[in-house]
Amino acid sequence: MTVYESTDPHITAHFRSLDVREGHGRVLVMQVPPGMPPYTTTAGSARIRVGRDCMPLTGSARRGMLIMAAAVDFTADAVDADPATFASAAALEHLRTFLAEEPAPPELRSLSDRDLLASVGALQEGRPTIAAILLVGSREALARYVPRHRWQYHRMRTDTDYSVPAEGREPIVTALHEIGRYVDAGNTVTSVPRGLLEIEWPAFPRLALREALLNAFGHRDYLVPGAVDVRQYPSRIEITSPGGFIAGITPQNVLHHPPAARNEHLMELLHRLHLVNRANVGVPRIFAALLQEGHEPPVYEEPGESVRVTLFAGPRNTAFLDFVRALGARGIALYVDHLMILHYLLRHREITAAQAAEVTQRSPRVAGETLTTMCHEVHLLDQAGAGRGRYFRLSRAVYDRLGIGTEHPADVRPGQETQAQRVLLRWSSAI
Repeated sequence: MTVYESTDPHITAHFRSLDVREGHGRVLVMQVPPGMPPYTTTAGSARIRVGRDCMPLTGSARRGMLIMAAAVDFTADAVDADPATFASAAALEHLRTFLAEEPAPPELRSLSDRDLLASVGALQEGRPTIAAILLVGSREALARYVPRHRWQYHRMRTDTDYSVPAEGREPIVTALHEIGRYVDAGNTVTSVPRGLLEIEWPAFPRLALREALLNAFGHRDYLVPGAVDVRQYPSRIEITSPGGFIAGITPQNVLHHPPAARNEHLMELLHRLHLVNRANVGVPRIFAALLQEGHEPPVYEEPGESVRVTLFAGPRNTAFLDFVRALGARGIALYVDHLMILHYLLRHREITAAQAAEVTQRSPRVAGETLTTMCHEVHLLDQAGAGRGRYFRLSRAVYDRLGIGTEHPADVRPGQETQAQRVLLRWSSAI
């Protein structure tokens, strides 16, 4: 009982006494069943076995353990669940709906349920993997093999008050469907006239929402307690998933960091089912879906050992949406970096290479090349200044097209040189 109460997570140790010839004639043996380290005392101190020594569990040692844990793909394990009954019929139906919406290749959609799962690698020698159970498993299979899988949704009135609570332990494809229904019920739709038709635009783009949810379920840590938590406010949606960033990814480089997956097999299944893209375009697609409609870019945070992404609604900029579409009709494709820079310049009169590097999460050199391309090749920007004083602003044509205001920024901004001229002018006038 003392060992149990003084450890966190609690360790249930088994003791037995052995009679021996040496010493006092008795040895007390403690046996600890396998668990999920690291363990600490309830006071927070921790130690780890290194060879024959018991060493303090330092920050660097803990980071090494986390890296090793990420290198072992829990979702690739095959389990002894009955392949004929482990899946939920409702989940398989939702999966086929998603396959039709993408759309997935007809030869994939025409397969039977069992052949479909086998063709994407969800069955290993006839046995379902943990990833297969996460995707389409029954509640019983999930409770047995992935008991920490859970999602919850709240429609928030304020930070402390909500009107619609919901939670579930359904598999991922069913969770996507259910959460989507709850979000749509509070997702304001705006009708925008387009000729003789009216196009409906939800406040939160569905593509951005689905990508964010798939990332939350696909990258969460299923070995720690918690749930994929969705909170919908009138002007934003927050999606939080257990488990922090891995492989050096941070909120400051998440847009362009090389892909890294905690659950490699699960992400591979999602890719083969055409639900996600493995070319590291998931996060850029979230940015693009929001920015193309004039929304704020998403915000990534790492509160504790979790990841949170916030999607903002805000007023839709229909002029910007039309502008992006007009460029596409002319064969000019805007990359996410272009959209980030344009978004910045809608709120600021000018941008430097250093500012563009921070905005686009690129190096100053790459950001500078992007600015130059936008200036001289697609003619979206004008350049002013020289050397370290070089900066960029929206071109006059873009400024007029977007109807930002009545005046275009002056050709020369007030800088050190202009200020010096003003001082000289005052000085000469005083003489």
